[in-house]
Amino acid sequence: VSDTADQITALEQVLSWGDTRDIAAVNLSMASATTYAGDCDSSYPDYANAVNNLVSAGIAVVASSGNGGHANGIAFPACLSNVISVAATGDDDDGPYSSNDIGNNLDLFAPGVGKNQPFRMEPGHLRMALQWQQPMCPERGRL
Repeated sequence: VSDTADQITALEQVLSWGDTRDIAAVNLSMASATTYAGDCDSSYPDYANAVNNLVSAGIAVVASSGNGGHANGIAFPACLSNVISVAATGDDDDGPYSSNDIGNNLDLFAPGVGKNQPFRMEPGHLRMALQWQQPMCPERGRL
């Protein structure tokens, strides 16, 4: 558990690494209980600024839409205007999984529920498949 100030500090750290490392995206696999039908930049101006700085530097920011099952809005930080918001599809991939937060401000759906995901364990680079039941940010590696 972290607070938004710590998350902003982490985003600023990623931005500082952007000059020396090849960073393509930041995945924010977390969500608030409150949902927003539109963008929420004015509710989180410092967070929005940190995200905007990353996007301006060519680093995409992706976040889960939330898992509250709301049909008219998505959670923070996915609701920020420069965040790519993602919801998972169900086992049959023909629509959103029932617990996802969705709304007109949702950017995309991606396969997630019941999908085998690769997982890399250190040391020795052992690869194994994990069955994810409700991933917060589905298939983020496919963006």
